[in-house]
Amino acid sequence: MTSPPIIFEPGFSSLNAAHEQICASFLGPRAENHKILSDKFADIVKDTLKARKQFFPDDPVFIDEKILESPPFKEQVQRFNSYFEFLSGMLAKHCIPFFSPRYNGHMVTDPLLPATLGYLVGLLWNQNNVTPEASPLTSLVEYRVGQQICRLLGYGYTKVCLPLSMDNAHPIGIGWGHITCDGTVANLESMCVVTLSNGIVSLSRVARNLKYYPLSLQRAVKEGRLSFVAGTFETTLCTGIRKKIAACSPWELLNLTVDEILDLPTRLVSEYGISTRFIEVAISPYLVGNTGKDVLEKYFNIKSPVQIISIANHYSWPKSAAITGIGVDNLIRISVDQKARMNIASLRAQLQKCLEQEQGVYAVVTIMGTTEHGAVDPLSDVIQLRKEFKTKGLSFYVHADAAWGGYFCAMLPEPPTPFPEGRGPLGNPQDNVVLKQPLSRYTQDQLFSIRLTDSCTIDPHKAGFVPYPAGSLCYRDERLRFMVTMTAAYINTTADLDSVGTYGVEGSKPGAAATAVWLAHNSMGVHQKGYGSLLGEAMFTSAKLYANWVTMSHRDPTLITPVAQLY
Repeated sequence: MTSPPIIFEPGFSSLNAAHEQICASFLGPRAENHKILSDKFADIVKDTLKARKQFFPDDPVFIDEKILESPPFKEQVQRFNSYFEFLSGMLAKHCIPFFSPRYNGHMVTDPLLPATLGYLVGLLWNQNNVTPEASPLTSLVEYRVGQQICRLLGYGYTKVCLPLSMDNAHPIGIGWGHITCDGTVANLESMCVVTLSNGIVSLSRVARNLKYYPLSLQRAVKEGRLSFVAGTFETTLCTGIRKKIAACSPWELLNLTVDEILDLPTRLVSEYGISTRFIEVAISPYLVGNTGKDVLEKYFNIKSPVQIISIANHYSWPKSAAITGIGVDNLIRISVDQKARMNIASLRAQLQKCLEQEQGVYAVVTIMGTTEHGAVDPLSDVIQLRKEFKTKGLSFYVHADAAWGGYFCAMLPEPPTPFPEGRGPLGNPQDNVVLKQPLSRYTQDQLFSIRLTDSCTIDPHKAGFVPYPAGSLCYRDERLRFMVTMTAAYINTTADLDSVGTYGVEGSKPGAAATAVWLAHNSMGVHQKGYGSLLGEAMFTSAKLYANWVTMSHRDPTLITPVAQLY
């Protein structure tokens, strides 16, 4: 799919110019841009009409004049009109006015106009992104959107699938991302990774099966059809020591690094010349998805691993722990500091406890913007802790829950440069311009560290200003996507463009969500002068609102208690 030419890369001479561009991207609190909306509605209808008439143009008319003039036809149209007018009127009267700056009761705002129109233009084609068979174009659009988000987060990406202004790929492995219905499903999916098969991996549960795969492989090597590699096939422990996989202890296998686990099946193919199908058949009887977690843990006499997260976690995390079989009791909540951020000292103590008791850790989840306080966990410190504990023999997956904060990566310097010391708003208040607030140095550090995580949740329908439903999940290493793979017999998986639906928890999914995100990204710009400017204005507005709260007169009867520090 060829990108439209980039007409210009915004270069603002003033902050007002940036604000004026932003104003063109929303319908407006009083529908000031209604003409853009109505014109594009007309274009959508025109293009739909044109496409349907051009498809086998010599076909006879199906709904002819006789039908159009028939009483039943007219009665049905009248019935539709009545209910449509009723529904539209009720929505206008009773829906929450998220579009108005006077309403701040929820963390929802007006979506970008391009995103709304992108959804509508995709909606009329009713594409199902479960497979390219049902969505040849919108599946490709979703792939491109995933690569754009990978780039935003700092993961590697495929440069040929991005607009011309975004073609400088990082010299690292390729990431992979896709659209989900929301952050809850993205978080669930991140806990659903792997039973390697089919060449690299086939499904079960991400963090859970990733952790157990080496144990299953050892059983296949010691007592199954892979016994012929027992004397020679080695792996690298997280401490850097090389060891035959048949001789590894359960604890050593539980703590192989993510990259090492992903390399195991491909190494078997390349080093021993065996087929991927043979590996799949050989290991299948021992996979946790087939035997069950309890059987595998009993066989190796190991404790159930834990998942670690801040006590300020979103409700989707205990739900995911229950659904995946990890268990809510094995979701360890770490205390927070006065800024509602994960307490690193408490995390270190918990990791040390797991090390001493030889209890594996599925993953440590950091929150990049908590729902209640917007708090950003110290991800850079978590990354350092992972390095430290690897040398001691404890390795774990790191996931960033950036459902809220991920798009703020657009405010980071690009390419990365030393972070500025200043924290004041950009612009001169005397110039009567709309100001924007930069991120604190601390928050910049944490967002910049997302590129070092294994996966990340980021929701376009939050700070991406896209209509619901549009969550997303991205993996640092594209091979992780194979770890959430289930195929139905009627889904073709041999096409050149992979079926996005086979790599996620969801089945049928709207192609319209992908077109909404794509049009928003390419119209707004996923960079400092696009989303970065928009979110900078939002930051300044929130800081100003906070300042108003903390300086309210004591004579005012309203009691306000801001619980988060301004940062």
